[in-house]
Amino acid sequence: MRTLFAVIADLNELVAPLELRSASDEATVVIHFAPEADFAKLLPEYRPPDPGFHWVSWNEYGEIYEATILIATTGVSQAERSHIIREELTQSLGLLMDSSRYPDSIFYRGWTTVDAFSDLDRKVIRLLYSPDIEPGTVPTWAR
Repeated sequence: MRTLFAVIADLNELVAPLELRSASDEATVVIHFAPEADFAKLLPEYRPPDPGFHWVSWNEYGEIYEATILIATTGVSQAERSHIIREELTQSLGLLMDSSRYPDSIFYRGWTTVDAFSDLDRKVIRLLYSPDIEPGTVPTWAR
């Protein structure tokens, strides 16, 4: 939970005026901490094997209105789980894909325990939530 609250604080610095906060009712992002063996019961869209998984829903305008995140409680170290929390929560905000180009990035496709946003990560997150980028903007238009 400490990691989750730290990631929320880091993201709030980057996506203001949007504010992420912990809520038990009317949450639009639901995070399940569970053994990976239970993931398919929690989210039918889950694709194994993966100790961290997110699934988002968006409307016809490209606005994400809900997300479900699965975080493994078994089979991973706390360092790995901390990475997974940061990666999946961040990706559920609209940065859905991984990259094989930047090993220090939270979005790196390979297995890492990176537990902080790189400078590039911060720039990309700020760009996504910039007032100049509207929901549904395709990457070529954003350039």
